[in-house]
Amino acid sequence: MKNEKRKTGIEPKVFFPPLIIVGILCWLTVRDLDAANVVINAVFSYVTNVWGWAFEWYMVVMLFGWFWLVFGPYAKKRLGNEPPEFSTASWIFMMFASCTSAAVLFWGSIEIYYYISTPPFGLEPNSTGAKELGLAYSLFHWGPLPWATYSFLSVAFAYFFFVRKMEVIRPSSTLVPLVGEKHAKGLFGTIVDNFYLVALIFAMGTSLGLATPLVTECMQWLFGIPHTLQLDAIIITCWIILNAICVACGLQKGVRIASDVRSYLSFLMLGWVFIVSGASFIMNYFTDSVGMLLMYLPRMLFYTDPIAKGGFPQGWTVFYWAWWVIYAIQMSIFLARISRGRTVRELCFGMVLGADSVNLDPVDCTR
Repeated sequence: MKNEKRKTGIEPKVFFPPLIIVGILCWLTVRDLDAANVVINAVFSYVTNVWGWAFEWYMVVMLFGWFWLVFGPYAKKRLGNEPPEFSTASWIFMMFASCTSAAVLFWGSIEIYYYISTPPFGLEPNSTGAKELGLAYSLFHWGPLPWATYSFLSVAFAYFFFVRKMEVIRPSSTLVPLVGEKHAKGLFGTIVDNFYLVALIFAMGTSLGLATPLVTECMQWLFGIPHTLQLDAIIITCWIILNAICVACGLQKGVRIASDVRSYLSFLMLGWVFIVSGASFIMNYFTDSVGMLLMYLPRMLFYTDPIAKGGFPQGWTVFYWAWWVIYAIQMSIFLARISRGRTVRELCFGMVLGADSVNLDPVDCTR
């Protein structure tokens, strides 16, 4: 497998089935928006209400897995014999930039007010208890927990990349040790790849649907440009071109430099907001929210609300966990690819502290 010549170009069995499936689903949606909305809501309700517990248990198991990797027998194992490919600062910045998006910066802050107006645990809307729990729940959904759940896959991909020297570029490749190379490259592996690509495309659609309107609204507010469908299309096109250029330039010249620049700009913006806002309130609210998170963490982890059926865990927690799960393979491949020469413990700590630093930003308290 080491000496295989890498093939380039489109592989029909992996490219066309997801394209056809997504195309058909999009056509059906556009053909009858009302019916599509009913079906989507029904599927969402079924998945979150019937299988929400499975997503919550998955996150709990992965959280314990993170602790096992950090403090277990493999913690000091190095992923490859080479020295680290990137400096620690650039490595952290790339993790930081990988999760710094318009959706994260906006929803990680504004959703606090949704939690206050429709709080969990039977709390009164807009009450003191709801306000105390608002930021804590935002830290729960965007904080260390979801990033820690990427540890197993990231370490696994890094092992395949740098120890076994395998070109792991698709989900089915990771199944070779479990089902054998024949099945991983056969029909079973193709089905796995197709299923993942369809799910990833729709997850990207969710991300673009949340982030693009934010950018267009900012442009309308700053420059007076009307928010139109054409403007949305232009922004998405520019985003695709910019990311394609960064990827084409490679990790060292493209992704690393873009990540460094974006990280410095983010720190500059956050520092300015921190200075001009109430720093004392920010730190007090953030500190109190960390304590609330630690106090309510067991309840948050297992909260399904089966008696009152208020819908909070299904509409927020399960939705976010499903979203994080869909991105697991894509993000884990990237986190592994930039972590050559790091130990298992460094990789696990790096993804929690580096990638999550934007989500634990105390300045969120000001918004």
